[in-house]
Amino acid sequence: MRQWRDLHERANRQGFVTRADVRELELAGSSFTEHGRGLGWSPWHRGLWVPPGLTWDHVTAAQAASRVLGETTMMTAGTALFINGALDTPPPRVEVLVDAPRSPAKREGICVHHTTAFAQVRYHNRMELRVAAVPRALADYAAHCAVDELCRVIAAATRLRLCTLAAVRQELDKRRRFPGRRNLRIALSLLATELVHSASERLARRLLRDAGHRPSTRPYPVEHGGRIVAEIDVAFPPCRYGAEIDGPHHLLPGVASADRSRDRLLVDLGWTIDRFWWDEIEQRSVWFVQEVTRQLTRLGRG
Repeated sequence: MRQWRDLHERANRQGFVTRADVRELELAGSSFTEHGRGLGWSPWHRGLWVPPGLTWDHVTAAQAASRVLGETTMMTAGTALFINGALDTPPPRVEVLVDAPRSPAKREGICVHHTTAFAQVRYHNRMELRVAAVPRALADYAAHCAVDELCRVIAAATRLRLCTLAAVRQELDKRRRFPGRRNLRIALSLLATELVHSASERLARRLLRDAGHRPSTRPYPVEHGGRIVAEIDVAFPPCRYGAEIDGPHHLLPGVASADRSRDRLLVDLGWTIDRFWWDEIEQRSVWFVQEVTRQLTRLGRG
């Protein structure tokens, strides 16, 4: 039947068909319901169907959600960040922003965020979708994201030049109340300041002492040409090995570039430097100790 062939072709192009597609091909009503189900078509949402054997990626699911929820919808939070490249993996659900007066029915696979100022939210069009500006998407993402992960995503967005810390801070100041405000405020504070003699450094030293090693009791100054050129967080001066414990501030592209320059200087002075993230010290403490032990053994000071 030509209409069914045309419908399959349309579904293969866009990943789904809507009630409007079905009507246009004169397959609406009981005809589609009866024959469509018999051929394996399944309803994903009211007014939207998926052909058998078709697998969706996150962008196709977002396009389908946009069709279902209508024009006053835009992608936000994890979906917007994934589409823009700040997230490597898609979120488990499509995250959309809708005008506050609207109360869309709950739908599987869709997470709805509300705003009372939908018309004022900045956005751009990408992949046939209206996508919230990255600072807004980060603010919505903060509602269900741990602070450590949020720091990494903000840093990734700045590294890709999708936004600046100032723009995210402006979003925070502009919106006085929203679910992720506290997390976003903490993340921005961590990214904006260097953690000197942090709790992560102290924990790293204690873990290494408990493993039988003898790290420096405080950051170790390295001198060259009569001046201090660096301080190593956790140092083993006899074998010139150092472990740097980097806080969220070091995720930022400018700081990371300075770190690489500093490490090259230390290598030129005969040091071996490894860098560890702050959250690795607590969450992967056994691995951290094993990595440092391996290096110390290699350098002959195990």
